[in-house]
Amino acid sequence: LCAFSSGNGYMAGLALVIFAFLDKNKWKIILSSLGLVLFTTLYFWYYHMLHNTQAGKNAGDIILFFFKLAGGYFDYDYRVIASVILFLLLGVVMLYRWKQQPDLYSKELLPFVSILLFILMSMAATALFRSGGKDGIDHDSYASRYLIYPHLLAAVVFIVIAKRNMNQAVKWGLMAVVVMTYLKAYQSNYDYGEKGFRRSAKKAGTSQKQETENC
Repeated sequence: LCAFSSGNGYMAGLALVIFAFLDKNKWKIILSSLGLVLFTTLYFWYYHMLHNTQAGKNAGDIILFFFKLAGGYFDYDYRVIASVILFLLLGVVMLYRWKQQPDLYSKELLPFVSILLFILMSMAATALFRSGGKDGIDHDSYASRYLIYPHLLAAVVFIVIAKRNMNQAVKWGLMAVVVMTYLKAYQSNYDYGEKGFRRSAKKAGTSQKQETENC
């Protein structure tokens, strides 16, 4: 289903193959690999390549687009800082867990590691093919559908922290900070979206009034 949902859907198949290999399940490896090859082939069988004027022109624009997209759940003006903090937090927590438990890819955490791989690959592909738009990430090339990735990223970071074995006081304190930060971001997103809906409604009303007058 993911393979036919969008251009990066086959990356979900790739994430499942990685999941199967880490899980060391022979049948999962065989079936997921066959699925990846079959459905990716079918997706591109009648595919017509279009001239993409939004593809990234240089590494700097691509990287900046990636970090802005990764921090898209948080404040519009501080997306890059938020994404850097998010990645640092994720890296520190997972590294510390791996040092405590070398079997990092345990049955408990493995699915979220696979989802994280899918998110990162999808955001990288989006940055590669959308960062060269006329206004970069801030306007036309940054469609709202891409915001699913930073929302999933924020959720995965929270889950990894919640599942990590650590001092309970430290764990609950860290989770409280994360929850408050997320709630603040949600409020900011809601307010920003509400203003956007009002602007769209006003614009639509003005356009309709002009059309009526012209008639």
